[in-house]
This record gives sequence, C-alpha cells and structure tokens, in this order.
Amino acid sequence: MKFLVRRLDQALLLWEDTNYMTNRLGTLERYLVAMGQKVDGEPVSFTGAVTSWNNFRGDLLRGVDLNEAHDKYCSGPLISPLHSFPVSLNEWSRNSRRVFHLTEELLTLLSLTSLDGVRWSEVHWPFESFLVTLDQPLVDDNGTSFDAILLYRLHTTEGSSVGFQLYSSNLEAYRPLTFDDRERINKFLARGVNGPLKKASGKITGWFKANKEIPISLYIVLPLGVEDCLVTDSYRALYDKLGYAYTGVREDGSANPVIDAAIRIVVGLCLYLATIRSEGGEQQSSWEGIPREESKKDPRAVTREAKVCWVSSKYRLSREESDVIESFRGRAHVSMCAHWRRGHWRRSPGQGNNPDAPKHVWVRPALVRKDRLKPGELPGGSIALVSQ
Repeated sequence: MKFLVRRLDQALLLWEDTNYMTNRLGTLERYLVAMGQKVDGEPVSFTGAVTSWNNFRGDLLRGVDLNEAHDKYCSGPLISPLHSFPVSLNEWSRNSRRVFHLTEELLTLLSLTSLDGVRWSEVHWPFESFLVTLDQPLVDDNGTSFDAILLYRLHTTEGSSVGFQLYSSNLEAYRPLTFDDRERINKFLARGVNGPLKKASGKITGWFKANKEIPISLYIVLPLGVEDCLVTDSYRALYDKLGYAYTGVREDGSANPVIDAAIRIVVGLCLYLATIRSEGGEQQSSWEGIPREESKKDPRAVTREAKVCWVSSKYRLSREESDVIESFRGRAHVSMCAHWRRGHWRRSPGQGNNPDAPKHVWVRPALVRKDRLKPGELPGGSIALVSQ
C-alpha cells in the first residue's frame, strides 16, 4: 500500500532546509559586504520564514490560525515553490489530518466523467482541508509526476476560496541536511570575517545549485467569488471572469493543465463521496492510522497522526473495459461504432429543473455498442476526435 502522505513530511524538510540555507546565505553576504566585496543580486531579506522557520513545528502543534501562520512564515520574499507551504500544511494539521487515497480504477472513471454544468456551489467538501493521493500520478509536459494534492479552504469577510498545492514525486529523492551538515556551516560562519568564508560559500551555493531547479510543487489559490462559476473553467479563466489580476504559474501567464486536472480530480472525488453517502454502502476503507514501520522512518514526522482512507469504485471495470480505456488513455473523447461514452453528473430524478438541487447522481462511463466487437477485439476503424 502507498502511504504518499509522506510527501508532506518531505516537503517540510525541504522547506526548512531552504529557509535555513537562505538565512546562512544572508549572513555570508553581510560578512562579504563588510569586507568590501560586491554581492550579486538582491541581498537576502531577514523576514518571515528566513528567521522563524525553526518555530514552525511548534506552531503546528499549537494549531495557530491561518492569519498567524501567514504573517509569520509567508510574509517574506518568495524564495521557493514551497513559499505558501506553511499555510497549507497548518490548515491540514489543524482541521483534519485526513488523507483520501484514490485507486487507479476510480481515478480512471472520474477522469472519463464530464463535469459540464457543475458549479462550485454544488461541491460539498468532506473537510475544510484534506490531502488526496493518487495511485496514478498526474504528469506535466516536462515529465514531472505529481501524486499528492493538498486542498484547504479560505474564509474571509469578502467570501470563501480554495487553495490547492500539488507535490511531486521528486521529493522522494531529496536528502535533507543532517545535524552535522548544519553544524559544519555554522562553524564556518561563527568566526565572522575571519572565518573560512570560501568554504562556507562553497557549501551554501552548492546546495542551492543542486536543489533550486528541481520541480517539486505547484500552487494556486482560486479567486474569491467562484461559487457561481463552473468547475470546468480553468483557474486562469476564473481570474479573468471575476476581474482579478493574475500573472500565472507559467512564464507566459497561461494556465497549467496539470493544476486544472488536479482541481477536477478533487471535485470529482467530492461529488463521488456525496454519491456513495446518498446511495449507502460506502466503497471506502475505514480511517486507518499510519503503520508503525512507516512512522519509525522519521520520528519527527508531522504526519504520524494522519488518518488514511482508501477510496475505490463501486463499479468494477471488466478486463475488456480496462483494455479499451488503456488503448485510448491520453486521447480526447472518441466517437465510433463501438465506443467509450463519457460519464457525467446529474441531479436526482424529479429535480432536473431545480437549479438549487445538487448533482449527486453519477452516470458512469460506459462501453457503447459492445455487441459490435468480436471476442477479444478492441474498438477500431475511423476515429473522430471530439473536443472536450
């Protein structure tokens, strides 16, 4: 079984090391300037997490509110993709510590189910914050795999919104700084301008060079007022529609399709959970703690108290249906003599014309005109690609 909740611990270790090394870099810069040397770029700002990163685990235990976490740890300059990580982790730890793990079969069915016509106001969140982990990761254009999605809700006097943070499997390869690593750097800098600053510089710049360009996280907060918008709108379109300025996760300001895919997976999961609650006989495991052998790997892990729920599909794909899905994985919806029809969400019988009725009935994807296939044959012939 996969316990991908460890992505949060891995991200925390990287966040701590990034802020520690940035602090040490700022100290080194001050010494070099005192010696009359020129420092390239903007000097390190000793604000936010750069100075207070070592207090974060204690604040997690205290359960500080969102505003306090933001002011203490996110008020400084953006120094890594994990800049907003303290807020999202704090909200998860404070509100639920719950993890939904989606099986590959359920993930496939949800990806083949249209969300057309579903509005954000129809999505009912099981918790104010929760983590979704995936049997089958999302892969971006550069081949980076994202297998964990953290969601948390924001409430302000102006309205509510939702934040999403994706975590990459690249975190698995990160090796955190040891106590001896930090002690060595601290000793290099302890003597000030009379110390071995060249050695300190080599250690610090080498660490940043090795870790700075590794894609490990994507983050987006939806704008306020999305309740009446469609969940199929890209997050970039939501900002434009609601009149908010947005610079974009990508350099050209365009939406990242991996983030949009992650948002729709989480929305589909919420709709599915509402469906199985209304139908009875939930197709999910009970909440399970992290096994002792997993938690022993890191005694300081903040996820040791997490509860994991495995969510699967009530509908079991036949081997033939699985083969058909696999043959068209990654393509747009297809139309042919024997074809796979996308699923969708609809309102309960008798509520079709009621705009306030939630769409909690799942019409699952189905193989249409299966009778036209010979035994063992997959749909073939001319395929017409239809835009989604």
